[in-house]
Amino acid sequence: MQTAIAGCVGSDTLGSYFNAQLKQAGVQVLVDPDNTSHTGTVMVLTTPDAQRSFLSFFDSGKLYMTQSIANAKWEHGVSAM
Repeated sequence: MQTAIAGCVGSDTLGSYFNAQLKQAGVQVLVDPDNTSHTGTVMVLTTPDAQRSFLSFFDSGKLYMTQSIANAKWEHGVSAM
């Protein structure tokens, strides 16, 4: 099965790590790292009764579909996002 991801990571250490792990797993990364922002992170906290809380950090103003993601979606025939 071919798998791809069209998402944003920064050009920082965490973004490089994520890209390397995805490529190692055979996932095609469709969008180049963003040199203007840091990679966002989310920590999931789970209680013993399976309730979840999410702590997230994203660069301010970066929570939108960038043109590079929109282009990757159509250029690579992505049918669901």
